[in-house]
Amino acid sequence: MRTTLNRFLIILTGLLSCGAVTTAQQSWFWQNPLPQGNTLRAVHAVNVNVIFAVGDAGTIMKTTDGGSNWLVLSSGTTARLNGAWFMNAASGIVVGDSGVMLRTTDGGATWSSLSSDVTSPWYAVTFVGSDTGTAVGYPGIIRRTTDGGRTWTEQFGGSASYFLAVSFINVNKGIIVGSTGTILRTTNGGASWSRRFSGTSNRLYGVSFIDTTNGIAVGDFGTILRTTDGGASWSQQQSGTSYHLYDVWFMDATTGVAVGDAGIVIRTSDGGITWVQQSLQAASWFASVSFTSSLLGTAIGPYGAIYRTTDGGVTWKGQTPGPRSDYSGIGFADASRGTIVGYKGAMLRTEDGGSTWRFQSTGTTDDLEAVAFFNQNTEVVVGSAGTGLRSTDGGSSWSTSNPYGNLYSIAGSTTGLGFAVGRILVREADGVYRDRSYISRTPNSGLGWTRYSADNWRRWLRAVTLFGGTHAVAVGDSGSIVRTIDGGTTWSPEAGFWPSEDDGPGVQKITTLHLRGVSFADTSKGIVVGDSGVVLRTVDGGANWTLLYSGTSQRLLAVRMLDVNRVIAAGDSGVFMRSTDGGVTWAQQAIGTSNALYSIGPIDANRSAVVGEGGTILGPAPGIVSAVENAVPQKSLPRQMVLEQNYPNPFNPTTAISYQLPAPSARQTASGLGVEGSAVSFVTLRVFDLLGREVATLVDGRMEAGPHTVVWNATGFPSGVYFYRLQNANSVLTRKLVLLK
Repeated sequence: MRTTLNRFLIILTGLLSCGAVTTAQQSWFWQNPLPQGNTLRAVHAVNVNVIFAVGDAGTIMKTTDGGSNWLVLSSGTTARLNGAWFMNAASGIVVGDSGVMLRTTDGGATWSSLSSDVTSPWYAVTFVGSDTGTAVGYPGIIRRTTDGGRTWTEQFGGSASYFLAVSFINVNKGIIVGSTGTILRTTNGGASWSRRFSGTSNRLYGVSFIDTTNGIAVGDFGTILRTTDGGASWSQQQSGTSYHLYDVWFMDATTGVAVGDAGIVIRTSDGGITWVQQSLQAASWFASVSFTSSLLGTAIGPYGAIYRTTDGGVTWKGQTPGPRSDYSGIGFADASRGTIVGYKGAMLRTEDGGSTWRFQSTGTTDDLEAVAFFNQNTEVVVGSAGTGLRSTDGGSSWSTSNPYGNLYSIAGSTTGLGFAVGRILVREADGVYRDRSYISRTPNSGLGWTRYSADNWRRWLRAVTLFGGTHAVAVGDSGSIVRTIDGGTTWSPEAGFWPSEDDGPGVQKITTLHLRGVSFADTSKGIVVGDSGVVLRTVDGGANWTLLYSGTSQRLLAVRMLDVNRVIAAGDSGVFMRSTDGGVTWAQQAIGTSNALYSIGPIDANRSAVVGEGGTILGPAPGIVSAVENAVPQKSLPRQMVLEQNYPNPFNPTTAISYQLPAPSARQTASGLGVEGSAVSFVTLRVFDLLGREVATLVDGRMEAGPHTVVWNATGFPSGVYFYRLQNANSVLTRKLVLLK
């Protein structure tokens, strides 16, 4: 009766799957969120007790007690799973990216992979009875089974659309919905499909039928469509919201619930004619909802969030423990004591190696980016807007430390020497504020700070490491690497593509990619990582660097040299890389998540913990955050600027272009032309023809962080290929669109 995005809960103590490499590896366990933190994309309730949920990184979850407890099942895949349907408590089908289709006949204890010619994503699957089912995906893929999913036969819908949801009223009558307002209908079991007029070009994500004639479809911008003739015709209904709606569920002939962005829940009691908002901001968004009675339902959201209602959707209570704000930095003083910092002043502390994490008040709402230990008792935290915090009693209390600048990284030593790096807005002689790199030095474990006086470089610095007592290396944008060998008295550019004002003789031109992490094993051997999986290696203390192949195209955001041979790195989409030869060659390890990983904290010589988006904490043993924040849930802002493909494409004459702007204080994505600490940045969105001539300006001004959509009306423009370019102070993104008249 529905499909699309989702996620679920569990009280996990089992081991997450780890890919094999050439050496013994650490096992990884979720410590937060619990029982796991991967986004779930689909949920299916078999009965009041048995419910299944599937999602990112091959996640499959099951409850047998109505949601009080959840188990994580082994799926045998790391692909994103988008749809699930269970014919009964034992038998079910799960579908996902890369043509993955899984089948179980023992309640999810084991899964078999079904062979198929499909290599593109499946988005939804549904069954009528135990034998007859339909699965849909992209581009315009439809398959049908009549033997419980053992074999599948191709059907043709006459469209290359994204088919995102499917619902069958009986074995003959079915509806498919998807991109550009697509609605397909069959009355003969899929032998033929006819396109129905939806009256919208908005993407449709979910569909649910009340009976053989009445049904509801939901989608972008609060779209609700209703049919009273079995899907032959559809009419738009007023939803009362502009939030995207991702799923819809009817408990009986008159009562239904739709859910979507900002945790919105709307309810109808007249079969979908009118809708009333019941809840908002219970979660940052709800991807799917399932009811097992008129009152009892479950909704799931990002990063493993699960909410339960016992009053038909009027109120919702969170069931999944753990905070879900981003964590940017992690560090350990020893094998027992560690600190995690992140979004809006968040701080967690452990005194048992990560088995238990406790909230620590910081007194700030600025984003905290990194933490460094100078000795067993002294640690310093840095963040946006010049935020600095210092503790000299093992983290029990904190005072203000003032390194200034927007800071992304800090390194400290037991001698008291430390460095913090980032960027700062400097007012120059012409009165204009411009971004400049920033290096701040402390000789006394963060008690006092001074800015490196010669530092006026035109590149942001994003990471720093300190080694050998007086040696340090900082890295940043456009392949920039700077080094000191005299305790920070002088710094010199060693590599990077610098503006002519900052360039100098002997500076190596290795890569233009942004560098985001650096680590040294001793005074000679070091590794730098960054965008597009770039890896640089030095064996002479950072004077010279060699470009290496990592085996991934994902951004690498953190790196740690455990010794001269063993190196680990982490980054976007849960990528985790390992080297056993000092960074010369790399192998990827699956650690059980597709969430972005921002920081690595070595606990001892053989064990580490990682943190990242959505409250992700993964460690070498099971753990838990001891209490949940009493904060209003917030929709996580992206860590980098995102430009989505226009929709529809090809188009005539209008198309929507969606993009997302990062919070300026985020370490690797802050916008340089906004006021420090604000969520405003200067952005342009322009359209160009094949000759590179600008033909339209869609955005030109200051914009808030978060998602935005703009419509281009190309009336009067000739058919052809065009390019649209989104630009802020830190990034330029370009995509192609096709006007077809």
